[in-house]
Amino acid sequence: QKEEQVQEFFIDENTLEIQNPIHLKMSEPSEVSTRNKQTIYLDKDLLKFPLVLKKWSKGDYICLIGMKGSKKISKYFKDLKYSLLEKENIWLLYNANNDVIWIVSNRQDRRFAATNSTKNILKISTI
Repeated sequence: QKEEQVQEFFIDENTLEIQNPIHLKMSEPSEVSTRNKQTIYLDKDLLKFPLVLKKWSKGDYICLIGMKGSKKISKYFKDLKYSLLEKENIWLLYNANNDVIWIVSNRQDRRFAATNSTKNILKISTI
């Protein structure tokens, strides 16, 4: 059995854009505007850098906005009836301490979401 190489891409606090493995743009807007699957707004003060972009692994979970408690990523994918290929092609953004922040272009974790009282907002968008 071949051990699959875990690919991790690190995003430090001052990064404005990454091209690889996916195209993300970071900025610090003064307020939260439209959230959608391609754009998230984070409370920068709650983040631990560097952020890490990688594939999900067993046991990872997310605290979805609008939902109590947490949900395993594997269960989330199963509920959406994702194929194996779809699951393998999805990137997740993690905090430096391995908390899931965002299932990229999908759902954001509420623990790091910016609110109206957030002072330091980090906006991340997929391009």
